[in-house]
Amino acid sequence: MCLHQLGNVHYKEGNYLEAGNQYQQSLDLHKELGNLDGISQLLHQMGNIHYQQGNYPDAVGFYQESLDIKNKLGDKDGIAKSLLQLGNVNYMTGNYPTALDLYQQSLVIAHDLGDKSSIAIIRYHQGLIKEEGQDLRGALENYYIALSIFEELGNPDRETIKDALARLKYKMGGEAFEKALESFRGLNGS
Repeated sequence: MCLHQLGNVHYKEGNYLEAGNQYQQSLDLHKELGNLDGISQLLHQMGNIHYQQGNYPDAVGFYQESLDIKNKLGDKDGIAKSLLQLGNVNYMTGNYPTALDLYQQSLVIAHDLGDKSSIAIIRYHQGLIKEEGQDLRGALENYYIALSIFEELGNPDRETIKDALARLKYKMGGEAFEKALESFRGLNGS
């Protein structure tokens, strides 16, 4: 566990080479012990390193291997997080239909678990894809839901959502944005 924590410190500092070394050493130990949960966590972390470096094919390999183990273990939270990361890779590579599908799978699990923070994060990512595809009302709906949850939780990421809404308001025009927002609020009783 100590090696994993050291890897996390290096990861947060952006020292991905040393983080990868620490994670690999920890992964080797978990493999020796047959600790599938630890193995899947470390594979996910290795995927994060490759994701941060833009090495998406390797990131997918690590995330997929982690997902396979999480499925075997029945770890719903881990499954949701792996699906989210696979969605992010597909978003970054412009494969939006696959990203939306993966986000939707992750969202269903997050709802089942009552994981509001993950729901908000996923909705934000869905909004990005909707915005990219010029489905501005769809983007607005997702951003609005994400913002509502983040405000409820007091999450500082709400500022990122506010920035996305401001960008959307500019794209739609103020009047159209407000009209769409009021329509959406009316449908949701808020």
